[in-house]
Amino acid sequence: MLTFRLMEALQGAPEVRQGDQVNLYQVIEYVTRHVEADAAQMGHAQTPTLRGRLDGAPLWPVLMPGPLYTQRFPDCVRQPATADLASLKAFGLPPELLNTWSGSIPDLNDLQLNAINEAYAKVF
Repeated sequence: MLTFRLMEALQGAPEVRQGDQVNLYQVIEYVTRHVEADAAQMGHAQTPTLRGRLDGAPLWPVLMPGPLYTQRFPDCVRQPATADLASLKAFGLPPELLNTWSGSIPDLNDLQLNAINEAYAKVF
């Protein structure tokens, strides 16, 4: 649980993200809160701790999953949009909307794909 939640935070979970960086103090709080809640749901107690000292407001760049991470943990990485409108479902668009669009938009062009995938990379 700890590793999963730590990677989730370092990859820019909205609660810890500040632009293209993550605040390590918020990462610690995020990981602790989620790991404790996850463990409690399973009937266990787990309390992550940090030893040492952080000075200032440490910001790290958001970690982006590379090819090896994507290969090993495909369920943890949102696949990029493709020409197929159905690929937008992974971006939270409801199927009803995608079905309506498919009646007038045969597929996404390169300009649309680049805009979607680049915007997603900047936000998430």
